[in-house]
Amino acid sequence: MNNVKISIIVPVYNVEKYIAQCIESILNQIFKDFEVLCIDDCGTDNSVKIIEEYAKKDRRIKIIKHEFNKGLGTARNTGVEHSKGKYIACVDSDDWILPDYLKLMYEKIEETGVNSVWCKPWSYLDWNQKTEEITFPALVALKEGFTDVSKDNIHTFPAYAWNKMYRKDFITKNNLRWADGLIFEDIEFYYRFFTKSTLIYMLDEHLYMYRRRMDSIVSSGLKAQNNFTDIITITKRLYDYLLENKLFPKYSHAFTVQLISNVKLYLNSDACRKQVLEAANKMFKEIDLELLKV
Repeated sequence: MNNVKISIIVPVYNVEKYIAQCIESILNQIFKDFEVLCIDDCGTDNSVKIIEEYAKKDRRIKIIKHEFNKGLGTARNTGVEHSKGKYIACVDSDDWILPDYLKLMYEKIEETGVNSVWCKPWSYLDWNQKTEEITFPALVALKEGFTDVSKDNIHTFPAYAWNKMYRKDFITKNNLRWADGLIFEDIEFYYRFFTKSTLIYMLDEHLYMYRRRMDSIVSSGLKAQNNFTDIITITKRLYDYLLENKLFPKYSHAFTVQLISNVKLYLNSDACRKQVLEAANKMFKEIDLELLKV
């Protein structure tokens, strides 16, 4: 297991209803040369016990336990730190992948030499068991082939970690990490990665099943009193990154669109509006508004 081709990172927290489907979809892959790093983020249900039963039968499954709940971003970082593979793939524990996901992604990233290959996901609506296109028209419209994630389109694609395969040495050499202890952790990682490596290869196939749940971490964030302002924290961190790396002139429009989208995210919720606006007002005092471009 020291020379596996792909390390699949699966953060695990209170998903006993879904974890078996997730793990089985990985073990049923046509491509077999991988390890599965299940990061136990200290949930309170039987998720890890279910994984332990699979691990008894398949040595490719490893369970890595956090000392306490650290969040999705830190779980992914833990996975990267323990990974043995040449490539990294992230699968959320309530989602699943189609049987040729790893095969097609691996073949294309090997063939092209790019730092990241993307595929198209289906959006699975858990409350009515329907499958539909994901709500990102720019991603849906992409055809098979190379695409430049440019200043003009970077904000139009989903920042999700899970429809992408990454070259591990690019992540480690550039010290790329998901935001620790915050929700919306994908956004900062996405911009850090794809402003450094803009060329990707897009597979025009739906290979990933993204489960949309009413009780997901983002949905439940509307009610959590300590994390819905994370979106503002992430926005400020993105601003600092672009400024410190002299990328703001190039990405000012993309950042402005991202900022507006992020601030608007929770404004329709009475439970969140006041706190989000207070956090946003504080952020606006700390950034140079003249740099923004609509």
